[in-house]
Amino acid sequence: MLSDVAGHAKAKEKLTRAFRSERLAHAYIFYGPAGCGKRVLAKEFIKYINCSGGGQDSCGVCSTCRGLEGRNHPDLALIEPVKAVIKIEQIRAAKELVGLKAAQCEYRAVLINDADKMNAQASDALLKLLEEPVAGTLIILIASNIHAISDTIRSRCQRIDFKGLSREDTLAILKRKGLEGPQLEFLARSSEGCPGKAVNFAEDDLFGLREEAFRFVADIARNGVFFVTKDLGKKYGKFKEEEVEETDEQADGGEGPATEEKTTNGQKTLYVRNHLTDMFVSIFRDVLIFNSGMTGSIINIDKNALIKELSGIYSAEAAAGILSGFNRLKGLLKNSINYDLSAGNLIFRGGK
Repeated sequence: MLSDVAGHAKAKEKLTRAFRSERLAHAYIFYGPAGCGKRVLAKEFIKYINCSGGGQDSCGVCSTCRGLEGRNHPDLALIEPVKAVIKIEQIRAAKELVGLKAAQCEYRAVLINDADKMNAQASDALLKLLEEPVAGTLIILIASNIHAISDTIRSRCQRIDFKGLSREDTLAILKRKGLEGPQLEFLARSSEGCPGKAVNFAEDDLFGLREEAFRFVADIARNGVFFVTKDLGKKYGKFKEEEVEETDEQADGGEGPATEEKTTNGQKTLYVRNHLTDMFVSIFRDVLIFNSGMTGSIINIDKNALIKELSGIYSAEAAAGILSGFNRLKGLLKNSINYDLSAGNLIFRGGK
């Protein structure tokens, strides 16, 4: 039900008021941080405007509500990036859907998740659809990077801004998702009001990688040595169960791994480097905060003893220097750098 969506009271009020006054726009951009609940609200609003239950909210049990909960409803085009890109074929399929007579719903809907990942051809195709709106059609774009969407598309959509949820709402959502235990508070704090980020963290099983990040920092701080991270992609995260498919065809007809193997290994490496860097940033952010006396704002609350130990080794100035260094390093992750050496030296030298 729409009323059950946590937070985002202003967005819900604006949308429901527009619908009740019959002034619903044909296209919206839901803009805000990733994982804050934009997509959840969008799907519930689509149920709300189409529910056949006859109440003041979507009922969640009528055939329309139950059908729209899935991914294959004939009046709903749900578009997701494929390999991090939304392509023109996906937009064309949506255009075909809105050109048909509605099968069940009053409003056919096109929901584009991560709309900021459309390629140029997809953007052009969507613009044509927006320029020729079809009656009884609602288009919702979900985006966390508004500047990646063209000005012309933005000008044809009403924008609704979203912010992170409160700590209480975030904790409630995580508990409903079945998350519990001593790491629950860490997940809530690290998500910054975006429970989707915390759920992805848990589903990708990144807790082990987080332990490695803390061990990496502790080994350098205590002993001046650090371990090798290059094989972590085989142990942690969403790639750990995946096998690189072997092929008889070599890349470009030469020796060495096939193109797909190179791509997969590159994805593993970048995935691990990105998450490790974010974890290092959170660790030294906490060290900086601890040294500043604001211990109530620590993210890694379950690692409080180690944060306290590290704050005795790294001053606030040193922690700030390391944070700055990791922010610069993150821009180089796609390059062929020695990540272990770069990260290790940054921590060992205290950001100098």
